[in-house]
Amino acid sequence: MPLERYRPEQFAEVERFARRLKWFDYVKHIIKWHAEEGLPGDCWVWRHRGRLVAFCGLRWLNRQDAWLYGMRVAKDVQNRGIARRFTGELFRVARDAGRTWAGINTYHYPGRPSPVYAIAARLGMKLEAVHAVDGFGDLPASVRGPRPRRMTGVQRHFTDLGEKVLFVNDRGWLWMRMLEQRRQQVDRGGFSVRGVPFHVARYKGGGIAVNLFDRPRDFGTVIPSILMRAVGRRRWVAVSYPAAWSREFRRAVRGSVRGLETGKNYWPSAWRIYGKYL
Repeated sequence: MPLERYRPEQFAEVERFARRLKWFDYVKHIIKWHAEEGLPGDCWVWRHRGRLVAFCGLRWLNRQDAWLYGMRVAKDVQNRGIARRFTGELFRVARDAGRTWAGINTYHYPGRPSPVYAIAARLGMKLEAVHAVDGFGDLPASVRGPRPRRMTGVQRHFTDLGEKVLFVNDRGWLWMRMLEQRRQQVDRGGFSVRGVPFHVARYKGGGIAVNLFDRPRDFGTVIPSILMRAVGRRRWVAVSYPAAWSREFRRAVRGSVRGLETGKNYWPSAWRIYGKYL
């Protein structure tokens, strides 16, 4: 069978093809998280005619959800259906492990379809949401605002907005479904600033992911308070919000936070979230 669980001795094989593709450091981080730090889930590889040609991480977000991330396919075997078959087998692995839903994300290119969109559709995946994710790091100490306050019942507040499923950004690049059975987990991350509620996911290394679901009347009055966490060296915040707000959000960011340089301490992006019930 071409699908194999990744083993540390296969790193050199993965490196040979993945280093020639974008963001090889991302692949190294995924391997480290699972192989060394014990992140729930595992890494998998795919062979074609005996040669290792693809890699992907499979993360257990909770007891119901799985997440596929970091897929890389060697250039010389792309466009042969390997990514589609590999993903299909990973869905089977997730289902056998008791997961009922699997998700992936990919960059959102407005008006310019990506091949990944068609692959997701052929796999029976549904476009669930489009979110902007703006990353901030090493911000100057001039960022000031009122301190966010703890908020109880934040999940009920969000579901009262009329959304059946909301997606909680974690680690800045993957999304967990906000479901009723995880209410306590979600509520622990509930905060508000100037009456605007949001959710915070914290993790090792000091970074946080902030999920903003309510549209503030004035983004400029809320953004500095959210970004205070990123003041200082090696501290950062990833703010996730519906992509439809991105122009207004980013205009307010530029107006309220000085010293931002895109690609240095500010990384705006937009992502499409696809999901499939297994």
